[in-house]
Amino acid sequence: MGFLFAFALVIPIQAGNADGHLQCDPDREYPEAAPGEGEGCGNYLDCNENGVYDVGEPCEEGGQHDGPPPAGGECHCGHVFGENDQHGHCRTCDEALNGDADWDDHCSNNQGHCPDGGGQDGGPVRFEDVGDGDNCINDSEAYDTFGQEDTIEEFKSGNDEDPGFDYWASKDSNDDECGETEVNRKEFFKATYRGLNQMNDEQDMGMGQASLANCAAWCAGIPNYKTKDEDGEWSDSFARYDDEGCPCYPHDGN
Repeated sequence: MGFLFAFALVIPIQAGNADGHLQCDPDREYPEAAPGEGEGCGNYLDCNENGVYDVGEPCEEGGQHDGPPPAGGECHCGHVFGENDQHGHCRTCDEALNGDADWDDHCSNNQGHCPDGGGQDGGPVRFEDVGDGDNCINDSEAYDTFGQEDTIEEFKSGNDEDPGFDYWASKDSNDDECGETEVNRKEFFKATYRGLNQMNDEQDMGMGQASLANCAAWCAGIPNYKTKDEDGEWSDSFARYDDEGCPCYPHDGN
């Protein structure tokens, strides 16, 4: 999956066998990718055999990005899992959450705790939720959030259908701050806007270009947006407006 459409973040489900226990996927690469603070796993499958837990390896402890644990298994907090159990922990603060309502409430009220923009469903990602908080996103920071099943080389190069990280990093020719090797907020906006358009077409949501571009502007953290017509020409700049339906729009001050 390229850098572009990964903004419509798809939560990866770990591979499991018939009795529900997790296993390594023989058709998948597991690159070395150290988890962030609070995102580790004590009971995992070391698929790349490097001796440490890497993001993407099957984890038996549940949590927002892991597949369903086997019934009867025990979480690190002592919770014993039942059938179709949704118990898990926020990887930022470790709060215990036990279903979609808990996840949605937690993600709506804790900016940065859920990098997919809210809940366990996919959605566009805020610029601030990627990387170390500065105004430039490098390839490693983007790969940690959007890499999915690609190698970092594939993630950067992309393909004809899904442009990669390097393509987006070079989209702003006047970028003195981030250059052509990192993504700035304007480039993030363009990638998000294109990804939202693709979602809009595939899911037949019927949203107008202004709504899509405005939402992308909220995700990128920029005060204005432009729309693109069928000929690829950009419109004049418009001031960003409030839209509570956009997953990146701040709710309750977050």
